Order: sequence, then C-alpha cells, then structure tokens
Amino acid sequence: AFIWVNNSMYTGIPIKRISIESISQNKVLWSTGIALLIHTVGLLGMIWIDKYWFARMTPVNLLLMFFLITWSQPAKKISFFVFVAISFLVGMIAEMIGVHTGLLFGNYTYGSIMGLQVANVPLIIGLNWFVVLYSALAALHFFIDHFTKKNNLSKGSSANSPISIMLIFGSAL
Repeated sequence: AFIWVNNSMYTGIPIKRISIESISQNKVLWSTGIALLIHTVGLLGMIWIDKYWFARMTPVNLLLMFFLITWSQPAKKISFFVFVAISFLVGMIAEMIGVHTGLLFGNYTYGSIMGLQVANVPLIIGLNWFVVLYSALAALHFFIDHFTKKNNLSKGSSANSPISIMLIFGSAL
C-alpha cells in the first residue's frame, strides 16, 4: 500500500485512518479493561493477600471508576455534567438521611478512611452514586438495544416504546 504523506510516497507500515468514533470506542475498551483489571486484582487481594490494605484503597478505586467513566464518555455535553451533579446531590442527600436517621438503609456510619466528609458522609460516596447510576443505565441501555435488535423491533414500532419495554422488563422481574 502506498500512502502519500507531505506530498511524498510512504511505503512502510500502512497507516489506519482514525475517526472520532474509533477513538471513543478505544477509550471505552481501555476503560473497561482497566476497570476489570482493578476489580479482579482487588477481589483476589481481598481474598488472598491483605483485605485491610485493599479495603483502604476503596476511595482510590471509586475515584478511578469516576475518572474512567468521565474520560470514556464520548460526548461531554452539558447534560452529562448535569447528570453527574444530580446523581451526586441525590446520593449525598440520601446518604445524609441514612446516616443521621437510619431510615433509608438502616443504621450505619462511615469511617475516616473514605476521606473528606460533609455531615458525616464522605464526598466520594456522592461520586459513587453517579458511578452506580451511570453503570446501571448503561447496562439497561445495552439490554434494551440488544432486545430490540434481537426481536427485529423497528424504531417506530409500538412494541419498542419505553412503556412496552418497561412492562416487559417489569414482568420479567
């Protein structure tokens, strides 16, 4: 293959064209691989090495997962950051209610190992709420896409409406 670079012929290794989509897909693949590696090492470390050391690394893990999601997000529109802020705030409020009243999740407290706290709730927990919500919505989106493609449902089909899909998933649960 001959490739022209700076008006001269290049006959070495073929250069692959890189598009925005391929860069975004590579970020998702890298992020997924890093997350799987970190969680696998963490699990094995908790089981066979030093569970206390790995437990102390929880804030680092949570922060890394937040950065991986943010980094791999293909279109960082204002709606993405609004979702981050709302998830963080709702999570923090829910945790504050839980820590101070025991109503939502029972009686519990957070230790100092999780870092800076507001009203006895570590800020990293607010980020974790975003990570959990984002991951759950991404998984739901994947399964809905898979379900609609597998069953040949068109976009205009009434069987593909959000209510129909919610009923199907709700009845499965």
